[in-house]
Amino acid sequence: MLPRSLAPSLRKHVAHETQPPWAANVEAGRAGKQLRDALAREYPRAGASWFWFRVSAHQRLSILPRSGVIRRHDLHP
Repeated sequence: MLPRSLAPSLRKHVAHETQPPWAANVEAGRAGKQLRDALAREYPRAGASWFWFRVSAHQRLSILPRSGVIRRHDLHP
Protein backbone atom coordinates (compact mmCIF):
# COMPACT_ATOMS: atom_id res chain seq x y z
CA MET A 1 0.00 0.00 0.00
CA LEU A 2 2.94 2.34 0.56
CA PRO A 3 5.19 3.48 -2.23
CA ARG A 4 8.39 1.43 -2.36
CA SER A 5 10.40 4.62 -2.02
CA LEU A 6 9.15 4.97 1.59
CA ALA A 7 10.21 1.47 2.69
CA PRO A 8 13.84 2.30 3.62
CA SER A 9 12.82 5.35 5.67
CA LEU A 10 10.05 3.44 7.43
CA ARG A 11 12.39 0.53 8.26
CA LYS A 12 14.94 2.97 9.67
CA HIS A 13 12.24 4.72 11.72
CA VAL A 14 11.04 1.43 13.18
CA ALA A 15 14.52 0.08 13.93
CA HIS A 16 16.00 3.23 15.45
CA GLU A 17 13.13 5.36 16.72
CA THR A 18 10.29 3.10 17.83
CA GLN A 19 11.74 -0.29 18.75
CA PRO A 20 14.24 0.96 21.40
CA PRO A 21 11.58 2.92 23.38
CA TRP A 22 9.19 -0.06 23.16
CA ALA A 23 11.88 -2.43 24.43
CA ALA A 24 12.68 0.00 27.26
CA ASN A 25 8.97 0.12 28.19
CA VAL A 26 8.78 -3.66 28.31
CA GLU A 27 11.91 -3.89 30.44
CA ALA A 28 10.65 -1.20 32.83
CA GLY A 29 7.18 -2.76 33.08
CA ARG A 30 5.48 0.30 31.58
CA ALA A 31 1.91 -0.06 30.42
CA GLY A 32 2.66 0.60 26.74
CA LYS A 33 0.76 2.80 24.34
CA GLN A 34 -2.62 4.38 25.02
CA LEU A 35 -5.29 2.96 22.71
CA ARG A 36 -8.79 4.19 21.99
CA ASP A 37 -11.24 3.17 24.73
CA ALA A 38 -13.24 0.58 22.76
CA LEU A 39 -10.10 -1.06 21.40
CA ALA A 40 -8.47 -1.12 24.83
CA ARG A 41 -11.57 -2.80 26.31
CA GLU A 42 -11.72 -5.42 23.59
CA TYR A 43 -7.97 -6.13 23.63
CA PRO A 44 -6.71 -5.14 27.09
CA ARG A 45 -3.09 -6.20 26.50
CA ALA A 46 -2.79 -4.78 22.98
CA GLY A 47 -1.27 -1.47 24.10
CA ALA A 48 1.81 -3.28 25.38
CA SER A 49 2.35 -5.19 22.13
CA TRP A 50 4.88 -4.27 19.49
CA PHE A 51 2.18 -4.40 16.79
CA TRP A 52 0.34 -1.32 18.13
CA PHE A 53 3.41 0.56 19.25
CA ARG A 54 5.70 0.23 16.27
CA VAL A 55 4.91 3.19 14.05
CA SER A 56 2.93 5.90 15.76
CA ALA A 57 3.79 6.00 19.44
CA HIS A 58 5.08 9.30 20.79
CA GLN A 59 8.69 9.37 21.99
CA ARG A 60 7.79 10.84 25.40
CA LEU A 61 5.85 9.22 28.20
CA SER A 62 2.73 10.83 29.66
CA ILE A 63 0.90 10.28 32.93
CA LEU A 64 -2.82 9.63 32.56
CA PRO A 65 -4.51 12.04 35.01
CA ARG A 66 -7.37 9.72 36.01
CA SER A 67 -5.34 6.58 36.65
CA GLY A 68 -1.75 7.74 37.08
CA VAL A 69 -0.65 5.11 34.54
CA ILE A 70 2.42 6.08 32.51
CA ARG A 71 2.02 5.47 28.77
CA ARG A 72 2.87 6.74 25.33
CA HIS A 73 0.20 8.29 23.14
CA ASP A 74 -0.19 8.45 19.37
CA LEU A 75 2.12 10.94 17.75
CA HIS A 76 -0.70 12.00 15.42
CA PRO A 77 -4.42 11.37 15.87
